[in-house]
Amino acid sequence: MIRNTLLLTTLFASCAALAGCNLYFEDSDFGEPPQRRGQSEGWVPDSCQTNEQCGDGCYCTANGTCEESSFCEESYECAEGFECDYRDSCVPGDEPEPEPAVTCQSEVGCDEIAPICPAGTAASIEDGCYTGVCMAKADCPDGAPFECSDLNADESACIADATCGPVYVGVNCTSTTGAECTSAGADCSCESFEFDYCE
Repeated sequence: MIRNTLLLTTLFASCAALAGCNLYFEDSDFGEPPQRRGQSEGWVPDSCQTNEQCGDGCYCTANGTCEESSFCEESYECAEGFECDYRDSCVPGDEPEPEPAVTCQSEVGCDEIAPICPAGTAASIEDGCYTGVCMAKADCPDGAPFECSDLNADESACIADATCGPVYVGVNCTSTTGAECTSAGADCSCESFEFDYCE
């Protein structure tokens, strides 16, 4: 009896060791041997899509197979780039967000000249070059670059900005002959001036 128990214990331990990440089994069609998740010599590998489909202490790789990692209680116990999940298993952590392909403020290294963009838009940049396309400032993934025209609605801010200056337009302007004129004329005088835009 003791001998039988020892044999069963040894057999179970051997099976568990062979299983590794492949703790879940599925019956295959056509009477073939059952498939086991992950890859192991002598078995037909089955694919995985989530970590949960692999055994505890394992994770699902990018190529869809189960890979052994380690058990844990806290993420600091895992290797760099891994974190501890609810299964007490080390799994790859969340990857950082990729840099946006198209930006509005990234460094430009090409010889292309920036396109002239309408108000409220900015020249888009991709792979260090201007694309020739203007995109809405609200859509710039890295924020829109500052332009003096951004201060068109704020005369005080335009005056205070060292890189910008206010432009005024005359009100009720007449020439020496009494004809209407613009404040740009040499012989034109105006009753008053009002803020027009920032440049």
